Amino acid sequence: MSGGVKRKLENQSIEKKYEIILQLEKGTKPADLSRQHGIPANTISGWKKKADVIKQMYEKSVFDPARKKLRVAEHKDVDDAVFQWFTNTRATNLPVNGPLLMEKADILAAKLGHPDFKASQGWLDRFKKRHNIVFKAICGESAAVQQEQVDSWLKTQMRTILDTYETRNIFNADETGVFWKCLPDKTMAFRGEACHGGKKSKDRLTVLVAANMDGSQKLPLYVIGKSKNPRCFKQTKVLQCDYDGQPSAWITGDLFSAWVKKWDRKFQAEKRKVALIVDNCRAHPDVPGLKAIKIFYLPPNTTSKLQPMDQGIIQVLKVYYRKMMRQYLLHDEKKAQYTPSLLDAMNFLRSAWNDVKKETSQTAGCTASFRIFPMMSFRHSSVQ
Repeated sequence: MSGGVKRKLENQSIEKKYEIILQLEKGTKPADLSRQHGIPANTISGWKKKADVIKQMYEKSVFDPARKKLRVAEHKDVDDAVFQWFTNTRATNLPVNGPLLMEKADILAAKLGHPDFKASQGWLDRFKKRHNIVFKAICGESAAVQQEQVDSWLKTQMRTILDTYETRNIFNADETGVFWKCLPDKTMAFRGEACHGGKKSKDRLTVLVAANMDGSQKLPLYVIGKSKNPRCFKQTKVLQCDYDGQPSAWITGDLFSAWVKKWDRKFQAEKRKVALIVDNCRAHPDVPGLKAIKIFYLPPNTTSKLQPMDQGIIQVLKVYYRKMMRQYLLHDEKKAQYTPSLLDAMNFLRSAWNDVKKETSQTAGCTASFRIFPMMSFRHSSVQ
């Protein structure tokens, strides 16, 4: 009795599963997809049952898109703790190599009650593969971007966003640090004159910048300072920007969540369905209970290519801000020294943001990987 040749099944990547699930949601039948992709219909049906998990893993970039299995670590609590430590450490821009990560894993495992755990090279390789971590030389941000990952996100996730939402309802948000008291670090001087300056100001603000895809709506800047109630605000009834304070002046998950919920209520009142695209840093958590906004996360280490705000919008905002500061320095003759207040800085930021406008989508295509995301640019032809 001769048996039939058993067909060898090929494991498919998370990205492939995600693409097929999107087609299933559009009404394509599993049998049609089976013929189109050469994948058994019962396999596709199995993916359909796990659609929520697969979509969550892909959209939140939990695993590398090329990964084929959703298998988790044997000691999941250790894996989660090490990943959280790694994320927090890299958020401060500190380098982490393999031996350091393995040593930290052993320490955390002991604290979690796993004295028999030993981080080996094999464990490290699997950990890196699970969390899409690679070993890179420390260099410029753009050089670390994997173009394949950028192209994959544009073809799948961005395509889904464009098919689902109007361009005016697709927003991008990003944070930037502003040293709001900084003076120019170079000066003209008489030949032979010694140039000395005081310490550079380290007074910093975090500014959340957000705008929609067609450039028709710029949300008010959200400024985070160190003080909850600065003294310079006492005589001010209306602030030019949204403001909050916390000791480090950094954006936190709670502050971001509160900001998203506020805009969710406003968009719901306008009966709009909005896509909010942000990077996947730890300060951008999932926000439960949203009615109008859905958050989409960019893949790790791709913001220099995919984040529209990083393609010149924030840079232009800062150029205009510095221009406002120069004007303050030139025209503030009543004061004996250069002493702008936090309120001054917020007014300058608001004016600078107002001076930023949209450009054509063709201009944006030269610099942003979104291709059709209009860039904000100078209102005037040049800024000296």
